[in-house]
Amino acid sequence: MAQKRSDSLVRVLLQGSDPLSDDACRQLLAVHRETRLLDFKETFDPNNNGDWCELIKDLVAMANTDGGYVIIGAANDGSSSGCDLTGAARLDQAVVVDKIGKYTDTQPSEVSVRYFSDGHNERVVFHVGPADLPIVFCRPGTYALSSEKQKTAFSAGTIYFRHGSKSEPARQADIQRAFDALFSRRRREILAGVRKVVKARADEQVVVLPKSVRLTEDAAAPGVRLTDDPSAPAVRGLMGSGKYGSEEEELAAVVRNLETDPEAYAAAAQLWRFYTHRQEIRANDRALECLLVSSIYRYCPPYYWASQLDAKAVAEICAAEGRKDMYPGIQVAVRLAFTIGGTAGRKVLEQVVAQSEYRSARALAKRLLPKTVQRYRVWEEYGCGQVTIRTRSGSEQYRLSVDDLASAEALIDVALGSGSKRVLVKKLDALVYGTRLERQAAGSN
Repeated sequence: MAQKRSDSLVRVLLQGSDPLSDDACRQLLAVHRETRLLDFKETFDPNNNGDWCELIKDLVAMANTDGGYVIIGAANDGSSSGCDLTGAARLDQAVVVDKIGKYTDTQPSEVSVRYFSDGHNERVVFHVGPADLPIVFCRPGTYALSSEKQKTAFSAGTIYFRHGSKSEPARQADIQRAFDALFSRRRREILAGVRKVVKARADEQVVVLPKSVRLTEDAAAPGVRLTDDPSAPAVRGLMGSGKYGSEEEELAAVVRNLETDPEAYAAAAQLWRFYTHRQEIRANDRALECLLVSSIYRYCPPYYWASQLDAKAVAEICAAEGRKDMYPGIQVAVRLAFTIGGTAGRKVLEQVVAQSEYRSARALAKRLLPKTVQRYRVWEEYGCGQVTIRTRSGSEQYRLSVDDLASAEALIDVALGSGSKRVLVKKLDALVYGTRLERQAAGSN
């Protein structure tokens, strides 16, 4: 009975407007048993591959079920384990998403993490929302227990669900339940559309178009009007699947889409392709702004596009994201504003500290705000002495220096060409182009 009450409480928190609010985290700390929607882990080391595999297994199993929470720093009864949470507390949401994508080729749209302390206890809380379709592991989660022994958290081709307080391989009933839930959602969507038609006013009409009418990116194609008003804008397709003659043509389509719909961001695959050819693309300020905003919401490297813009324009984008206060835009806006520094950057951070509904965003802005006056602040925040780039023939180590950004910049293309983890490219993007943006902003302040 107690476990059912705990499960009901966690379910209510999951359905709230902010699953990681102060109140939600405070109530989670009061739960003293693991459930289908809640898992405790005594320790977590971001540098330990085994810890990552076990965490990812639980997050994916929860996403495949109904969503849920994983709490770091909690013993089996929910009490504090007393572990060091320094590394886990600094985790960025994008890193977690990338780690999941490494093993599943899927990046869940609803994953977040925050550090929470009530003055007596501290925890790091991971939240994952439900997936539309069951997520399949495409790579094995194998890690070393010792020099002679390995453990596999999950195998390639497996699907995990939550069974009670455990994450286990799927059963037939799990798959049936997942697809029943999908069909139920689709049915509700269809019925909602039907209700719109039924409730249409007498002066409105529903038009069914023939198959010969298709969406296209061709600017010369005639537009389809859904109104008798000749001054109404024509409707064309968003992000069509047609081929483009060059990156510039594809980028022009991205700009058109965002001007039509402010949330029609470029796809992640497009953004990585643009980034790979970033030096060759001729883009005006409007196109750069579209690439920057799309990268913010697609977990792609944003600093190169920001460094190509005027610092004032970047600050305005950060301020707009601060007012919008949505994930992951608010988190990236905080980091970009920290990079810019000066009056404009500090103003954005102060705005987030005072107004953001997200505790993790407020905490990040509060931590970075005093550092905006430091020189080489980007390098201090993200820097490292060396990086390792893995290739098919082995691994190579490279030294990094803030005084030799050209060499560090060259490593970005090496990492892209070697098929290295995208998180490494993002780190180098922040170090190289974030430092460049910091210097540009310092010159304009």
